[in-house]
Amino acid sequence: MWDAEVELKGGIINTLLMKDRHGSIHYSAILLVYMMPLLSIFIFYMMMKRAFTGHDDIAEQTQLLEEKNKKTKLKMELWIK
Repeated sequence: MWDAEVELKGGIINTLLMKDRHGSIHYSAILLVYMMPLLSIFIFYMMMKRAFTGHDDIAEQTQLLEEKNKKTKLKMELWIK
């Protein structure tokens, strides 16, 4: 099947460029077949990298969050009374 397609397109280069029988290149097909998988892998890599890298000021952020939680708890206790 591959050989028949290459022969029909007029060579391997024309097949890889996804040219039709008139010789025009289908750029959208090239984008979908060659670029989208690479883009998907890159985006997935960046998401995983961001999820597993720690911030330098994580201790400071934790302390601020604990103070905020204490204030919220105090407000709730005062509201209940």
